[in-house]
Amino acid sequence: MSSATLYRKYRPQGWSEVAGQEHVKDTLAFEVSSGRTVHAYLFSGPRGVGKTTTARIFAKAINCLEREDGSSEPCGQCVACLAVTEGGSMDIIEIDAASNRGIDSVRDNIIDNARFSPTRLKNKVFIVDEVHMLTTEAFNALLKTLEEPPANVIFLLATTELHKVPATIVSRCQRFDFRKIPVESVVERLVDISSKEEIEVDREVLLEIARRSEGCLRDAEGLLGKVLASADGDRVTIESVQTVLPRSDWETAASFVGALLAGDTVKALATVGSMLDSGSEPEYLANEALEIIRKTLIAKVSGDVNFLRAKLDESRLVLISSWVGTTTIGSLVRILEILLEKRRDMKGSPLPQLPLELAAVLICQEVNGGSITTSSSPDSVVSGTKTNGRTVAVDTIAAMKSVVAEEDLSAPDPIVVSQTELESGTELNSNKETKKTRESEERTLENEVQFSTSEPLKDEEVVEEIVVTTQPIAIEKSVIEIEIGSVSAKWEEIVKQVSEVSQSLSLLMGAVSPVRMDGNIVELGSCFPFHRDRLNEHKTRDILEAAFSTVLGQKLLVRAVTIERKPEIEHNNVAEETVKAQVDSTGAAPAVQKIAEVFGGRVIS
Repeated sequence: MSSATLYRKYRPQGWSEVAGQEHVKDTLAFEVSSGRTVHAYLFSGPRGVGKTTTARIFAKAINCLEREDGSSEPCGQCVACLAVTEGGSMDIIEIDAASNRGIDSVRDNIIDNARFSPTRLKNKVFIVDEVHMLTTEAFNALLKTLEEPPANVIFLLATTELHKVPATIVSRCQRFDFRKIPVESVVERLVDISSKEEIEVDREVLLEIARRSEGCLRDAEGLLGKVLASADGDRVTIESVQTVLPRSDWETAASFVGALLAGDTVKALATVGSMLDSGSEPEYLANEALEIIRKTLIAKVSGDVNFLRAKLDESRLVLISSWVGTTTIGSLVRILEILLEKRRDMKGSPLPQLPLELAAVLICQEVNGGSITTSSSPDSVVSGTKTNGRTVAVDTIAAMKSVVAEEDLSAPDPIVVSQTELESGTELNSNKETKKTRESEERTLENEVQFSTSEPLKDEEVVEEIVVTTQPIAIEKSVIEIEIGSVSAKWEEIVKQVSEVSQSLSLLMGAVSPVRMDGNIVELGSCFPFHRDRLNEHKTRDILEAAFSTVLGQKLLVRAVTIERKPEIEHNNVAEETVKAQVDSTGAAPAVQKIAEVFGGRVIS
């Protein structure tokens, strides 16, 4: 027995035999019984959920010669019903748009054919499957006929990709959205088929088939046909079909997600490897894992998993419910971000599985490190191999130092400094006091984690010390002794150094000036937010910091700020004549001089 024979043999012939889709069946049945049918219908939804089958039953119902008044169920015995069932009627035209997608096919098979009246049936019905495959020209040619069809002509369009159907076509049809069939409805249908085949199949087998079909009844019937064909005797048990049923993508992805949430890197990588060995693509595993985590996140946010009951069986629902109770929203969002980023990298990767493996390693590291929180993960985890206590302590302190150094050296957001504050020096004094306090606290914290290197520490002592000292350890920065006056004196050399890399940036520097020093950070003041934003760009700061380092011989950081008016150099030894000296004999400012130099011009007045 082949799978094709099974699902064709038991194709539904009436409304009552269609599994699920009650919202579609009830509406169409009412239209048939009341005689209020329209000229065009559009059925959209996933594959294998009954779109074409429903179209055939509808065509049979509106043409049935023996249908009782007020009833919508076709008799199945009259000439019209038999003609539709056998597929030999000239008035029921089924077209596969995937292989007849051009304008010529549409004109010959639909437009010209629609002009002729039905030969034997009441209505001429066109069933166009996968209608989204038609070309734009074919849709345009069909548009007029679809809008004003001849009498007794009905169009039934089916598609799995509604977004590809032009809006002009959709608006002229009565649209019905088909859904994936619930697991219980699939099982009921499989029970009916297996009983007609006179083979007893354990309910556990039917549940497994329904789960793996994922709402697609045609796939479920195909798997059932495969199971029945391999049956040895009159009964099929779950043990006898383990080698017949393929492993579900959902189960593989669920195992992968479970390993990620548990921080089990080895199991996660092994799952990816087994998936590759089975011949599946890593993209499928990534997509399925993303879908599972998405469902978990929605259930976590809403606080209710019942909305998944129609899509998942009880065992899968219990699994997701357990994840909802052991994760946080932030953790799920972070996992989705990492998977999405690595999923995009798969397309250009020489090893398609590598981005997924990297995602698994990163996520498991964050889970074990506490960045991603689950109830099964401890509050603090000491990772790494078990060595002497000194190695663990040094590595931990080094990691803390690197974190603090990055935080201290990162440039803050642009700030606005008023000219009054610069002149009064109030803010500078406050910064100095704050800095002294911070340095005192940093030295105190550093003393707390110092330990003697004369004799090794025991593992227990180191672990206890690390767990207790959970606050970030601040490391005192070396103070760079440089004044703002030194920067101002070398300003022209710095601008010249920048011009060798970027002429446009050197011109921009003519509109700013150094205003003060904040430790090893040079603040450049400008009256315009545009200049400030440009100077605070990462690439621009790299150029400026390189120029400062070359001219001044010290590593300095740059931060641009906005001041209320033209910046003045904040240093008592810099007189007003120093600023005026920047204007040459022509009376041109440095920015004007630089423009003339770059473009080969001269200043007239």
